[in-house]
Amino acid sequence: MNLRSTLATVCLLSGIQGQAPCNSLAPFVAIAQEAIAQLQLPGLVLRLDQHGQNVLLQTFGTHQVGTVMPLASASKPLAAAVLMSLVDQGLLALDDPVGLYLPEYAQGQLATITLRMCFAHTSGLPTFDPVTSNPAITLRQSAAQIALLPLHFVPGTAFDYGNVSMQVAGAVCEVVTGVPWETLFQQRIAGPLGMTSTTFTFASTTLNPGVADGAWSNAEDYTHFLEMLRGGGQRNGIRVLSEAATAEMLTDQIGTRPVLWTPHPFGVPCGLGMWLERQDALGRTLLACAPGAFGFFGWLDREHEATGVWLATTFYVWSYPYLLRSWDATDVALAPRGVVCSGSTSPPCANSPQWYATSWARDGMPDFGVAVRGGPVSALGAASFGIGPPLLGSPLFDLVNYVPGPASLVVLPTDAHGDGALSFALPPGLTGLTFTLQGLWLDPQPCGVSGLVATRALRIDIGS
Repeated sequence: MNLRSTLATVCLLSGIQGQAPCNSLAPFVAIAQEAIAQLQLPGLVLRLDQHGQNVLLQTFGTHQVGTVMPLASASKPLAAAVLMSLVDQGLLALDDPVGLYLPEYAQGQLATITLRMCFAHTSGLPTFDPVTSNPAITLRQSAAQIALLPLHFVPGTAFDYGNVSMQVAGAVCEVVTGVPWETLFQQRIAGPLGMTSTTFTFASTTLNPGVADGAWSNAEDYTHFLEMLRGGGQRNGIRVLSEAATAEMLTDQIGTRPVLWTPHPFGVPCGLGMWLERQDALGRTLLACAPGAFGFFGWLDREHEATGVWLATTFYVWSYPYLLRSWDATDVALAPRGVVCSGSTSPPCANSPQWYATSWARDGMPDFGVAVRGGPVSALGAASFGIGPPLLGSPLFDLVNYVPGPASLVVLPTDAHGDGALSFALPPGLTGLTFTLQGLWLDPQPCGVSGLVATRALRIDIGS
């Protein structure tokens, strides 16, 4: 029997209809363990949530589940959320000139600086200055002192990452509301989200907290914040921000402006407080990360409806390669939005190939794809697909197929590592369509009677 007829005639076992990972999270944990050894980390907290449920929480070394650490620049999204809550309330607008609220900025080139520029690092203000951490003055006074510093470039014309301009925007928030920054944060963000261990004034009573880099938090609290962003501004039925506000935070604010300096090792776009690590072919943000200089990372994975926290103490650039590999591992382990894994690989004696969708299936998406890792090496294979959900199956030889007939085939060979990938366009007008995918390869060292290895099924529900 040839490959086409085998794939087309076998049906599938009943699927596992929950939201369990497609594949093991063990590689994700192994990457963290490697980082601990290579970077000599004293401890680490690793947390991963999907669909609002915790799927992994593991501690290493000296770090405990509730360990609180300085967030450094991972404070920026928290601060951006405070600002956006005021935008939602209509108390200010992102493109308001700072000079509307702080008179010293209503003159010369300073008069063209907007609140958006302050949080998008395009204001022209200096990037770093000790005034942002001076405990002897107030936040309002720090903004006044910053106004005396020379501009680095014409406001709005370039991107230059830093902390100073966010301090100015934080002062605007205080002036508009008449409420100190820490109280604003607690009332508008931390309190509604149950972030009981997060503060901008850790072990301090300063009235000049670092808006861009002064917060402290732990893995659980920061997950609450990330889950709110994942939920379009709400978590557990409590709305903190509007959907428009969260979308703005995850929108590229650099555009075509020249980048004078970025601390990001790969120079990705920047939103309001978060780096936009991945975007799809249509420019929509799929993965956003909030890194801190001291080794804290929080990320929002919109494709997989997941959030993650990596809490350690080290120079963040050293950790980035491990984060990239961690995201690759979760790409395999967690099914993207609209994808459900079902059934099992076959035959039982074969090594189980890791079969997964590489992206979130959306109507009109030009680059949807599937991939396999750990399959038969250098093998001829195919992706079989059919319209409709997985069906109850019947075995053929020692295999079970998951695809409803009539099935179609697309060639999908594996390389010398047993890996392979396939990308294809989803035409417009398919919203609501369901189809099933399965992979099958000739096994150079077959363990069963068929000489083939088949994957579990992927049910794909195309969204808008």
